[in-house]
Amino acid sequence: EGTAAQLATMPEVEYLIATSGRYDAMAEVIVDDDEHLMRLLSTLRSRKDITEAESFVCLKVFKQTFSWGAR
Repeated sequence: EGTAAQLATMPEVEYLIATSGRYDAMAEVIVDDDEHLMRLLSTLRSRKDITEAESFVCLKVFKQTFSWGAR
């Protein structure tokens, strides 16, 4: 089983995509608090199949649109 498939099973992971560019993958995670985020990052960073994990905390959502299906 690949890294993405394993990450997709984590309850915190809401959205997981493969990307072209700086990052191989990006995920949106939902955590309860800062401590939960720290534990999750520690777990990710301790994996041998993940070389780097960077987080971006959402401070405010200006727009969120859901368009289901492919264009």
